Amino acid sequence: MSVRASEAVYDARCEAAGLFGLERPENVIFTQNATHALNLAVGGYVRGLHSRGERQHYLISDLEHNSVFRLIHRLKRECGVSFDVFGAAGDPKDTIADIRAKLRPYTRAVVCTGASNVAPVTLPIAKIGALCRENGIAFFLDASQVAGLYKYEQGRDNRAVRAGTQSALRTAGKRIRRVLRRFRFFSPVAADVRRKRRGVAGSGDGILAARKL
Repeated sequence: MSVRASEAVYDARCEAAGLFGLERPENVIFTQNATHALNLAVGGYVRGLHSRGERQHYLISDLEHNSVFRLIHRLKRECGVSFDVFGAAGDPKDTIADIRAKLRPYTRAVVCTGASNVAPVTLPIAKIGALCRENGIAFFLDASQVAGLYKYEQGRDNRAVRAGTQSALRTAGKRIRRVLRRFRFFSPVAADVRRKRRGVAGSGDGILAARKL
């Protein structure tokens, strides 16, 4: 039974990796929900840099879920990070211009949603990813509203991490849904990830996918 369960989880991990454009399925982690994934990914990234005494600044959009807003405010109190909010409800060109204008020499990452859960707005993810790559900073994407609906590739869009919920991944295949249902009432499944990766996420049963920058 335990072997079959492990195989089923790994198969689901492979399918999720295919959906996200990842080469290594071991970089997919199942979490309790997307909020948990955000705290795990962004919080771990910030605290790691804080432990080395590095100055940190972050950019988030004005359309973020409370899982991002509350997290960044907590990290400001606990780790002394600074952050700015960029506008994302207007023209995509204006969004990119606002991000570029608010970058600082010690900006470490952009953290944003793929689409708003309250307004009909989709962010220019590919362009944001390209901007992050250009400036050598990390990119955390909360894909709770878009995973399985829009095609985003981890490498192409330069995301250090992306995450989505079970409901958002319904188009990903029956195996993912079946395994997520099986483990819904258990503690978060974050098995055999041998290498620490930097990652992100929203709410509902979560999936966190990460790649090395």
